[in-house]
Amino acid sequence: MEEFVNKNKYPLVSEFTAENEKKFDERNLDKMFFGLYKGDTESIQIIREGVKDFAGKYSFVWVDVKVLWTFLNSNFGCEAAKCAAL
Repeated sequence: MEEFVNKNKYPLVSEFTAENEKKFDERNLDKMFFGLYKGDTESIQIIREGVKDFAGKYSFVWVDVKVLWTFLNSNFGCEAAKCAAL
């Protein structure tokens, strides 16, 4: 029962933020990142369907692309065109 609760206490696909980063680290699972625009529920649903067989093996997290670009530009001087390969 405890294993089931631990495996399912987090959403299968969730937004990754500075506020919840520690919760994902506590899971001791590798994180698979996706860059999406906040509110892109259609893409989140597609990802959720594609990764459901890997529940409990990875943390599937998405980052808001707008926040990511702001972070990269502020911290690394990385403009969107120069960082397209990230």
